[in-house]
Amino acid sequence: MSLPFCWQTREMSFTAINPATEEFVAEFEAHSDADVEHALAHAASAFESWRSTPVAERAHLMIRAAEILESEIPVVAELLTSEMGKTFTAAKGEVAKCAFTMRYYAEHAEAMLRDEAVSTSGSRSGIRYDPIGAVLAVMPWNYPLWQFIRVAAPTVMAGNVMVLKHASNVPGCAKFIEDLFTRSGFPKGIVTTLFVSHDQVPRIIADPRIAAVTLTGSDRAGRSVAEIAGQHLKKSVLELGGSDPFIVASSADMDATVPLAVTARIQNNGQSCIASKRFIVVRDRADEFIEKFVEAMAAVPTGDPMDPATVLGPVVSRGQLDELSAQVADSVTKGAVARTGGAPLARRGYYFPATVLTHAPVAKSSSARLLSSKSSTTSTPPSPSPTRRRGASAAQSTRRTRRRSTPPSPGLTSVWSSRTPSSPPCPSCPSAGRRSRVSVESWVSLACVSSRTSSPSTWREPVLLRSRGFRAASRRGRGRHGAVATRRGRQSLRQPSGRT
Repeated sequence: MSLPFCWQTREMSFTAINPATEEFVAEFEAHSDADVEHALAHAASAFESWRSTPVAERAHLMIRAAEILESEIPVVAELLTSEMGKTFTAAKGEVAKCAFTMRYYAEHAEAMLRDEAVSTSGSRSGIRYDPIGAVLAVMPWNYPLWQFIRVAAPTVMAGNVMVLKHASNVPGCAKFIEDLFTRSGFPKGIVTTLFVSHDQVPRIIADPRIAAVTLTGSDRAGRSVAEIAGQHLKKSVLELGGSDPFIVASSADMDATVPLAVTARIQNNGQSCIASKRFIVVRDRADEFIEKFVEAMAAVPTGDPMDPATVLGPVVSRGQLDELSAQVADSVTKGAVARTGGAPLARRGYYFPATVLTHAPVAKSSSARLLSSKSSTTSTPPSPSPTRRRGASAAQSTRRTRRRSTPPSPGLTSVWSSRTPSSPPCPSCPSAGRRSRVSVESWVSLACVSSRTSSPSTWREPVLLRSRGFRAASRRGRGRHGAVATRRGRQSLRQPSGRT
């Protein structure tokens, strides 16, 4: 079967366009089936030797990779900025975070992977951790380096190898990742980048040389990957979406709260999995919050992501810009008022300013659609009633609602949001999702959104040394390293959260 979530085809190359200038950055040809076969053969061969490589030797190479990354932070950060538009300041932080994570696992993996004795009624019981093979990672564009490194560092240290299928619009970042491990002295095949189309992914997951798959992406992509992995009894780890709330209570210090609210919404140009998607404010502070929030959003410096003064850079693509423009225009046509922003900047690049709308239309049925945009938006209609709800909607621009509509109870404030894709969804891009509903008595809801995803893991397999200890070990549950004792279970080496 094919995966219905990616726009790439075999005939298309993988091209990076600078969102700030609309200029060509890099292009890579898609890999053929023969190329994929060659790459998987190398990965399988590399695993056979890597699994028996001493942890101390793995750590030496991982530290070397971290040193190279640290020495090239400005260069690598500029690559990230040029391909997906995040500010240069944010990109440098992402690269430094990756190097730190690589050092962490290089220094702690040996202790984490040490055999553990388990006290049971058996004469001798315990747990050991064995690598399982090649892990396929399908990664998104919003954190093009971090999303993979946070998976690869612990997975590789545990004795596994990685195969990367990255988002099509950050091919230079994908190639850099493979080259980084090669330059650091890792054997060929430990980390492999594939430029493949959506119809090649199912066969890669099904290939017996792939032991597990992890994906960060949309709900729709996650369902497809999980279905295929399940058919072939492959372990899968999926990071799919979220709807993080920003709650403002009566005791809030607005001078401190509003700047945090702005940052929470526009971090990473508004394209972050942990960006605040819903703003919920007590009624007695709602007007004050809205006025100060509008003022702060209007003051957000928007422009060239390479400029240190810039806080909000461009959106990732022309498609995203066009979708935001259409959504805002549609909301204004239906009665919303743009308090700030509301239209693309008249300049080269995919720039849409921080935008706040009031009196945004509220969905009245499961098929109704609310405004969805990269930058925060709010709405302040009249007081809520059983048929009219006070709320708002804001988003990054790519989720679709799917839950049943439930009439609100009197006295409750309910907010619904939806997101719709501007092009067929991609496993590495935010896309179809779910409707989010918030019902809080005596609260006003602002800026309801839904967004991207985060956190794949890594695998190692607990193996019980004596079967008599199985039940006792199972009752003990997770050990200090986060692994569940199961007869054939594969659990993760503890790692930092993917939420960035």
